[in-house]
Amino acid sequence: MADVILAKLEQRESELERYSYAPPFGILYLASALENAGFSVKLVHREGTKANIEELAALVANESPLLVGLSTLTGPTIRPTIEASLAIRRKSRVPIVWGGHHPTIVPEETLRNEFVDVVVLGEGEETIVDLTRTIRESGLDPQNLSRVPGIGFKHGGDPVLTALRPFIKDLDSLAPAWRHLDQEAYFYSERAYRVRGLAKMKVGTVITSRGCPWRCTYCYNQKVNRRVFRAQSVERSVRDVLKLKDRYGVNGIVFEDDNFFTGQDRGLGIVRRVETPWSASFRASDIAKGGRDFMKELKASQCLELRIGAESGSPRMLKVLKKDLTVDEIREAARLCQAHEITATFMFMVGFPGETWEDICLTLDMIDELSAMSRYVMVTQLGSYTPYPGTVLFDEAVKQGFVPPGSTAGWGTFVQAGYREYRPPYVDKRAKSLTYYQQLISRKDLEDLKFSLPARLLQRLARLRWKHRYFAFSLDHSVPVFLQGCLEKAGLFSLSNKLYKK
Repeated sequence: MADVILAKLEQRESELERYSYAPPFGILYLASALENAGFSVKLVHREGTKANIEELAALVANESPLLVGLSTLTGPTIRPTIEASLAIRRKSRVPIVWGGHHPTIVPEETLRNEFVDVVVLGEGEETIVDLTRTIRESGLDPQNLSRVPGIGFKHGGDPVLTALRPFIKDLDSLAPAWRHLDQEAYFYSERAYRVRGLAKMKVGTVITSRGCPWRCTYCYNQKVNRRVFRAQSVERSVRDVLKLKDRYGVNGIVFEDDNFFTGQDRGLGIVRRVETPWSASFRASDIAKGGRDFMKELKASQCLELRIGAESGSPRMLKVLKKDLTVDEIREAARLCQAHEITATFMFMVGFPGETWEDICLTLDMIDELSAMSRYVMVTQLGSYTPYPGTVLFDEAVKQGFVPPGSTAGWGTFVQAGYREYRPPYVDKRAKSLTYYQQLISRKDLEDLKFSLPARLLQRLARLRWKHRYFAFSLDHSVPVFLQGCLEKAGLFSLSNKLYKK
């Protein structure tokens, strides 16, 4: 019988390829910490289907552990986590503990749910051990729970938060407990990279650091990691990659750190020694300041792709976002990647509070400029800013009319700014269709559709709109999006896959 059951339920269409299924590093690290403290653990990582949720609830009822821990982010994964909590509560009285980014960001709101007994704030490896010991000795006694740093609980029905626990400094002391899951199921294909022409690959994922020291006003790191950066040693990080190569035949790596090259010497020390194609998140300013010599080093280390959060093409908005970045550095980063044949994948967003239509057009201009450079410069789907509580920009968004969902279930169905019913009043109405048009004009597979003529006509119209920055009276956007929404609500979203020729 397990002392603790840890679960993460994903919101995914079962037809999606597994390459988009990220490893649940959070619960893997928690399992290792618990086992090192002498507790037995079972892990569950599955899609949040009704059958899987009922199976998890039955497992909890049969095992009767000291607690069940559920990990969730803000967004779609909240829905299956709520459903799992309710199913568990119907079958047993095992304490339900929520952890992850969402309960860390809005702990009091999360605790107002009847089906949540405790929340873990921030890093959980030390907290989950203390909490499990406390529950083993005295259950959910408020007096004893109050002595556990880094949690929230209920006393007389009211949320109570304890003092934040200091961050773990020695990340080398932590390790994911992969023995609980089939690690082979989490290796990606070459599609993990946005690089054209790659041969078949087996790509592994590692995280070598936590946090980010930069001050971007929109980023969750302000609340979750409080701008504190910590990292594994070079030796430990290299050892983790070499193990994936030797044991599983991995021949590509994605570094999933928030900012892998915080500390240039450390980053270079790792990639020089792993002798494996790799990609990582990067700041455009670091590339621009590093110059040609730095890029030669990256190329020699088999760097395939750098994922760059540029966010805006407006100098004014870059200052509002406190990116500590200039548009010239964005351009220089693109030129350097192009010159050294390393794919630069840029990410942009619109829908920020205080952003004008002129700012948005500058971002669209930058997207066009980068997209026209070469095959080594790419731009991902245009994002819409999501106001996360605990960030500077969230407070500004509320001042300008953003109304937060106000409940855990509401955050679970939250749609990013610029989409459908959650578009705040400060977002220009023309911005709501930009992602749709950007994606449509970049599609190259429309000939594969069974009904390609209407799609190609829509694409031509989208190109005209994008070229002239004219997005008013957009029935060619609202009707397809409405029909897609109907399919989603009817549970038939996967039907779109059948529109392609076999």
